[in-house]
Amino acid sequence: MHRVLDWDDLRFLLAIRDGGSASAAARRLGVDKATVARRVAGLEQALGVRLLVRRASGWRLTTAGERAAGVARDVERRIVALRSDFAGQAGAPRTSVSVTAPHWFCTELLVPALPELLDGAPWLDVSITATSRVLDMAQREADLAVRNSRPESGDFVVRRAGELGSALYASRAYVKRRPLPVGRDGWAQHHLIGYPHRVAYNPGFRWLDEMLGEVAGVTRTDDAQALCRAIEAGLGIGVVPCLLGDRSRELVRVGAERHSETIWLVAPTEMAGTRAVKKTFSFVASVFRRHASALVGDEPVAGSSRASSPARRA
Repeated sequence: MHRVLDWDDLRFLLAIRDGGSASAAARRLGVDKATVARRVAGLEQALGVRLLVRRASGWRLTTAGERAAGVARDVERRIVALRSDFAGQAGAPRTSVSVTAPHWFCTELLVPALPELLDGAPWLDVSITATSRVLDMAQREADLAVRNSRPESGDFVVRRAGELGSALYASRAYVKRRPLPVGRDGWAQHHLIGYPHRVAYNPGFRWLDEMLGEVAGVTRTDDAQALCRAIEAGLGIGVVPCLLGDRSRELVRVGAERHSETIWLVAPTEMAGTRAVKKTFSFVASVFRRHASALVGDEPVAGSSRASSPARRA
């Protein structure tokens, strides 16, 4: 005789599918591994089929398990949407949405614009993770992400937000005391400011990595705003988003070279249709539209300028 199906058991199967192991599922659900195993075993007993098989690389779902996980995902999506639809109404719980974006984007554009979002959605609670680290969307580390690359796998809704321009910058004091680089030989007298793994995050400036053996030195940081402050302090030349570089009265562009990359908004499919995420999706997209020219670097703000001598590749 089959056990009565407990709909809540589906959450445990789905957590294993997303996490790949009972340990990952336990962490996500806030329980121990024994509870995960017991709940999935109960689900298998209720359905009368094998849902999981153990492999060296972790748990894999059987054909029946994939079908059950699909139902679980649909149930989860409907519950999340139901809670979101009723959020803010009398007696209904508030709805939260989590957003992750680079620190500089959060502080310069996103957070200052938040009153606009919350005025239109007073039922919404917003949690912002300002980091350059790529959070695991499949593990629900965020409901919406601002990224410079599309996800290569997973079930996501992806929307183009806009273009982000980057350029080489130096401080006004720096360019006064050192001749600007012209060709490869010119870089030997200069110090670069860059990121931990690559000097320039923007693919268009990857040629700078080829120069590392020829420059006077390199200072590294994993945050664009810290990089900007280092350039302002006169430590050297570096690539930063044009919005940051052009807003600084201490910086000038080194040469006319500028490259842009596409920025994407990414949300898990099961969350993308909820009222909370749709509202936030539209809001973040509107922030990009409003600052499109400054983000791509077409319109340097008042007070900024460009260095007169261009830096050229050999």
